[in-house]
Formats: sequence, structure tokens, C-alpha cells
Amino acid sequence: MLLYLTPSSRSPYAPNGVKQPINALMTPRPRILWLDIDRSKQENLTLISNSPYSRFSVCQGELDNVVEIVKIKELFTRCITDASLELTTALRQPLFVQEHVQASVTLELFKQSKMHLVIVIDEYGMIQGLVTLNDILEALVGDIPPDETLIEPQAVRQEDGS
Repeated sequence: MLLYLTPSSRSPYAPNGVKQPINALMTPRPRILWLDIDRSKQENLTLISNSPYSRFSVCQGELDNVVEIVKIKELFTRCITDASLELTTALRQPLFVQEHVQASVTLELFKQSKMHLVIVIDEYGMIQGLVTLNDILEALVGDIPPDETLIEPQAVRQEDGS
């Protein structure tokens, strides 16, 4: 499902943290990590294993040629059951939004599509960046530490046992 939202797609009921345009929250193009179906399996696996991300754009040859989106969990689940690790077996249609769409509209798109990643494009259809559901949540509530981050306990047991 290729879905394009235009800048006129605005929600008047947006919370303060998501009234800004989506390009204010996106990971810019130069920082996007993407998989290439033309690269070797080992090159793509190395990129995946060295990355903290769970979703990737899958492209052919260049970033502007997005084929689909892959969830790493689905890719490895298929690998366990099929004993193959082909990128093309666990792909999903990408979602595209224009760079001036409000983050609140993108949040609604995430809810409707059950996808957690959109590709941000400019008026010419060129990829400018990407936004995840986590990016929008951080705009609302602040930084969210990764799962593996250890949080120091706030309560400390005193010598008297209290």
C-alpha cells in the first residue's frame, strides 16, 4: 500500500508535541541505514547486526529506489522456519508522507496502517528522511531509553532496614 499524504493533511486536534511538521522529527537522509537487495547477504547481515534498529528500508541500488520495508523480527522468524535469510521474504509496502505533514497526521497513519516507519519525501518525490513511531512518541513524552538501559533504583534500603 503506497500511501502519500499531502501538506494539507492537518489535524486540528493534535497534542502540542505533534503539531510540528514531520520533517522536524525525521532522521535525515544522510543518516538513514538501509538494506540493498543488490548487496550480498553478508553485507546486509553486518549492517543489521551493527544497528540498534528493528525496521529497515529495503532498496535496490540506491536509497531513492525503495522496494519495501522489512521488520528484522519477521526476517529472522522466517529464517528459523525456512532456513533462508532472503530479504524479499519478509517485506511490507512502504508508507510515504510529504515533509510538511503534521506529526499528528502521521501518528494517525501509524495507527491505521499498523506500520511503525514512514518515509518522508519532498514535493519532487525525493526521499528526505524517515520517521518512526518512536520519534513521535519522544516528541510527546521526551527521550525514551532503549530496553537494555539499566535504570538505577530510586529507593535505597537503609542500614536500619527501612
